[in-house]
Amino acid sequence: MDYRELLDAVRRHVKRLKVDCAVTSGKPASEKAVAAAEAKLNVRLPAELREFYRTVADGYAMFWQADANDSEQPFGGLRVPSLSSLAETYSGWRGMALYNPEQAEKYGFPYTKDPRWRSAPRPGSGNGCRSSMSRMAT
Repeated sequence: MDYRELLDAVRRHVKRLKVDCAVTSGKPASEKAVAAAEAKLNVRLPAELREFYRTVADGYAMFWQADANDSEQPFGGLRVPSLSSLAETYSGWRGMALYNPEQAEKYGFPYTKDPRWRSAPRPGSGNGCRSSMSRMAT
């Protein structure tokens, strides 16, 4: 998948909607850096995440909000921690998988029966996850 193209398309779409969007990004990671993080984590990163780190950035954040003064207006974001942050912050994992409906169903995450939602665990949910991604399909 061409993640750069996908993220650029999201930014263009948000801009066309005249929604504020902030992006911060590191440089793509080397294979050596990815391997070092995996060694420290003692977990092999999913292929898609390895590709993201290698082709897009070693750390990425995009946040958008239609109206910062109105919490009822649409907002969203994507955060991919840097490899060093990932390796330092997370320990004791048995494995790692990117969210998909099958994984969500296996662990009983909310909204898995509703095809409009794609949600990963939220911070503070008690399952050790400190990142979150939710999206409601239109």
